[in-house]
Amino acid sequence: MMKNLLSKITLGLSVAFMLSATVSYAQPAPPPTPVPQPAAKASPDPVKGKKKAYVDIVKLKHEYYTSYYSKKQRIPVLVTYRLTEGMLWCDPHVARTNKFAADPQLPAYTNNLKDYVRSGYDKGHNMSAANNVCSYDGMDECYYFSNMTPQPHFFNAGIWQDLEKAERNEARKSGQIMVSVGCTGKKTTIGTHKIVVPKYMWKVVYIPADDVYYAYMFPNSDAIANDNYDDYKVNLSVIKTNAGVHFEGGLAVPNK
Repeated sequence: MMKNLLSKITLGLSVAFMLSATVSYAQPAPPPTPVPQPAAKASPDPVKGKKKAYVDIVKLKHEYYTSYYSKKQRIPVLVTYRLTEGMLWCDPHVARTNKFAADPQLPAYTNNLKDYVRSGYDKGHNMSAANNVCSYDGMDECYYFSNMTPQPHFFNAGIWQDLEKAERNEARKSGQIMVSVGCTGKKTTIGTHKIVVPKYMWKVVYIPADDVYYAYMFPNSDAIANDNYDDYKVNLSVIKTNAGVHFEGGLAVPNK
């Protein structure tokens, strides 16, 4: 009996020792490593972060059109004009001069003739020469480079020209229209002056008699040369947003 008691005591002490050893060697789980929080970002400066689309623009007012010309891009970002029935009905018509020239109001930044040589781009009129067939002064003015934008040839001679013909027909029909022409984006540059070739050309025709605007935006590309210009109609708000303009008296004006 004594032997059984000693066995039970020995077994109990062995279990107690094992439990004690287990407790003494078990290590508590380490606390989680704190994750550093990113520093708060400073709010962007609304002045420094905002692009000023018309910061280098010079307004050049001529008898028959007004050009808002970018000295940096060396193209007009906006040309506006009024086209009347009387500007189209005359006999004989003034012949096209094809005398492209620097604008005498800004000659240092509009002497662009050599930049177009072998560039692969036309000197695209914003106000068409065909809109000035009744005025020698108007014909001369419309060949200033303040009225020219690089355009692919088939675009210039295709869909763009089709819309120009349509606006003249509307002027004859309605008596007068107000036209705003511009461009946005940068496709490439040409010449030593790095003249910007825009990605898009746009035009807005306002018909006072009907109090209605017709707005168009085109890729500046030969790929759409044979398309119908009506397929590129957009809401006027698209022009306002993308070109940074508003309209006063039917003509576009750059936002300040």
